[in-house]
Amino acid sequence: MDARLPALESLAVALGEEEAVLAGLLRLADAMRDALIAADFDRLDEASNAMQAAAAEIVRLGRERDGLLAAIGGAGATLNEVLSVAASLGITALDSRRQRLVSAALSLQQAQERNARLVLGAVRLRERWFNMLAGMISPTYGSAGRQNPAAARRFVSKTA
Repeated sequence: MDARLPALESLAVALGEEEAVLAGLLRLADAMRDALIAADFDRLDEASNAMQAAAAEIVRLGRERDGLLAAIGGAGATLNEVLSVAASLGITALDSRRQRLVSAALSLQQAQERNARLVLGAVRLRERWFNMLAGMISPTYGSAGRQNPAAARRFVSKTA
């Protein structure tokens, strides 16, 4: 029996835990999307806090995975190198776990990019409304002591 088998089993468990946390992060990203669309700031805050806790867990699991990789393949070993070690021992389940992990990470990245676009769109909309409303304010006297009548006419959005 190879002495690396227990570490390989632990690695399989760690990869499964990482996949579960990433799946939870994806659900939280969807909850964040729904909160952004509904402008529900309490739900947005809850989702954000839960995402930060999950991200801390991902960091912890990443450190654990790195330690297991070093125990199996030596210092600085990569997951791909350890997968070849596992394959030489007849263990093929790690590769499918790695593929699911990569897929989950990609899905999370896409969800976060979508949420970033939603936030950016909301900021741009707020800026447009602010500029439009600011243009509707009645003119006052300027620094030269004269009224600026052009300021009162700027209430139509030029970008609409």
